[in-house]
Amino acid sequence: MSDTVNPTESAPVESITRVELTEEQKRKPIWELVDEILGPVPLEEQSRVPYDAAEQIDHYLYGAPKKEAV
Repeated sequence: MSDTVNPTESAPVESITRVELTEEQKRKPIWELVDEILGPVPLEEQSRVPYDAAEQIDHYLYGAPKKEAV
């Protein structure tokens, strides 16, 4: 498997998991929920997420040119 991520490739449908939150989880801070959801994901896989994913979401999802850094 390659160490690089190709953001233009779609994830296989079977790799997408729908997460239903319980009432207790809905009351937790978002950072605690992220820890719970990502808990089973190995750190090396978590580290593959681009550091600018939120800022460059259109680039990673749709292949749009990266935006200029502000």
